[in-house]
Amino acid sequence: PIEVTWNAIKCKIPKAKNGDDFFGTVPLEVTINGIDWYHFDGGFHFYPQINVTDFYPKTGPAKGNALIKFYGYNFRADFALAKPACKFGPYIGPAEVISETEMLCHLPKIETFNMTYKVEAALNSLSFVKDLSQSDFIPYGIYDIDPYS
Repeated sequence: PIEVTWNAIKCKIPKAKNGDDFFGTVPLEVTINGIDWYHFDGGFHFYPQINVTDFYPKTGPAKGNALIKFYGYNFRADFALAKPACKFGPYIGPAEVISETEMLCHLPKIETFNMTYKVEAALNSLSFVKDLSQSDFIPYGIYDIDPYS
């Protein structure tokens, strides 16, 4: 295990024996004493890692409620624990897979205006992959008015 707490065990999952392009579910069992095994009914699902090659638009309202389209490949949501998401710095929003090459992201509310954010995407809301274009997302909005009168 990588980490053990009173209510969780974090383990590194080995690569799929059938290669990086393997798509499917394998049995999953866990033990803490090497004798008694706990079987997870859903198993563990492998899928080819997504690649994000670009996104548009590169700017959007910091208040959120905007849609950002991601481009790349290996996008899919046809497995039991699929929960597509996108990430702008620390901010995470839900996403919808449109096709194997497009995903539509719902921009969450962003608290700061004067920053740029790295963009990432995931099919399971946990294993985020960085945008390969190395582009940044820039939120816009009014954050100060001077003078006030």
